[in-house]
Amino acid sequence: MSEVKLGCSLIHRFEYNFTEEYIKNIVGKLKFTSIPLETGTAASSVNDPECKPHEIEENADFLEWLNEKIREVFIDWEYPSRLPYHVYSSWANVHHKTGQTEEHNHALTNMVVSCYLKCPENSGNILFRDPIHDYRSMEPIMSGSNPWREIKVTTGDVLIFPGWLYHKTQRSSTDESRIVCTYNIKADFK
Repeated sequence: MSEVKLGCSLIHRFEYNFTEEYIKNIVGKLKFTSIPLETGTAASSVNDPECKPHEIEENADFLEWLNEKIREVFIDWEYPSRLPYHVYSSWANVHHKTGQTEEHNHALTNMVVSCYLKCPENSGNILFRDPIHDYRSMEPIMSGSNPWREIKVTTGDVLIFPGWLYHKTQRSSTDESRIVCTYNIKADFK
């Protein structure tokens, strides 16, 4: 049996070596506050008006590496490979024990990049809502009526997915911090 691919892959996984020094240089510069989307013991730098990860000088090597990965995903998504784009927003979330991110999407962005800077065991995985679940909900599928698909994540994972894809995280059950840095990418369509 061989798969016949009908469309693009929605979620792409890459790996990057986020060192302790990198985490200190990036996350250490951000201001974290509580926001409604982050529940339990959690905080986000999304509202930090003074510092965004994509604007931090020490992030240049990662952003250069990420550019190549974005181009790969553009090709899979059938975008022009040299389509101009820009990072229009970035932030980090920190989840301690009981922390999680509630269901949401990034409606006005083409691409989301979620970087798992630190993801200890039992800190929870990411869940994506299957976009064709409603069409298949009456079939005798193994997942039954649950539209959520769990994607196991570990430190160093970089996930790229479309902004319209609903997602959330599991609740962390460890005393160690889960740190995720997110970038919203907007394609500059003419």
